[in-house]
This record gives sequence, C-alpha cells and structure tokens, in this order.
Amino acid sequence: MKTTWRFRLAKRGKMRFLSHLDLMRTVARAFRRAGLPLVYSEGFHPHPLFSFGPALAVGIESEAEYFDAVLREDPGPEEEICARLNAVLPQGLVIRAAGRPLLDGRSLAALLDAASYHLWLAGPREALAAFPALLTRTSLPY
Repeated sequence: MKTTWRFRLAKRGKMRFLSHLDLMRTVARAFRRAGLPLVYSEGFHPHPLFSFGPALAVGIESEAEYFDAVLREDPGPEEEICARLNAVLPQGLVIRAAGRPLLDGRSLAALLDAASYHLWLAGPREALAAFPALLTRTSLPY
C-alpha cells in the first residue's frame, strides 16, 4: 500500500552549496542506500515520486527544507526512518523529522507561504552600525 511521508531536512555547512537538483538526487540516493521502498514513476525514464518545497538559493543554509516522498509500504516508526536516512546522508544534510501529512490536494510548494530568515553579521563597528539604516529601505538591489 502506497504511503506519502513528509520530511524536514536541515542543510548546513558545505552542503549549502548543493543546488536544488543535486539535493533531490542526493536524497533519492539516500533512500536507495537506506533500503526505503520508494515508488517510481512509470515510463521510459522512471524517477522517484518526490515533491520538494520551493528551491533554496545556493549558498544559503536551512534548518527546515521540506519534501514529500511516496513509499510502496509503511517503512516503520518515524524515528527509525530518520535514523536510517541520516546514517547514509552526507555530512551537512540531516533529516530532522518525518511524518504522515494530512493531504488536502495542495502541493507542498503551495502550502509553504512564509519563511523566516536570520542574518549574523560580523565586522567593523561602522558596518554593524549602518545596518539599521538598511532596514528602513523599501528595496535593496544587489
């Protein structure tokens, strides 16, 4: 019986330079190595049935990247699934949580409608003192 699982993934350190496509390939490889029974698309070039949230820019760390995976059968308790995946994921990628989502027909990207960003600054006091002025601007092109 097919089941859909939602995962929360942390992406830190050198893994922040992984592109979205490479992240999807790495996660698919981890599922295969962990022996989790993924469902694949049909056709000439089958691929795992994953649904990722919005892509994160290359170079940005995250504590909460979400994706859904369709599994052929129930793989067991959530803690065991996380442990099996974390054992085969590269350093810097960590599955923080797994669970069965309440599916209401909307895509994962449609469900995620907010983000929280944190910025850590280090440098000369003059640069740090100028930062509040940046917050008053309506745009900040780069």
